[in-house]
Amino acid sequence: MIGYYCRNYKAFQRGECGDCGNDGSRCAPFGFRADQYEPFKNSNFSAMYLVAGHYPRFCVYEYRIRMQLENTNSKPENHSRSGN
Repeated sequence: MIGYYCRNYKAFQRGECGDCGNDGSRCAPFGFRADQYEPFKNSNFSAMYLVAGHYPRFCVYEYRIRMQLENTNSKPENHSRSGN
């Protein structure tokens, strides 16, 4: 399981904090041997949040999907021009 640094739980629930950052400093593994994770041995983070399942072992798969949509109803324009 991965815990994410976030300013509060509501922001975490809204999906505002599911990023580890460019250097990985905004998330950390939770569970067995998590206390040995070097980047956070002397950290001052006050709260990290994670998603857990309802049943023993409590593991879940969590996905974040980003989509970019485009208008397929319009005809593509030809941006190259030729002429005299």
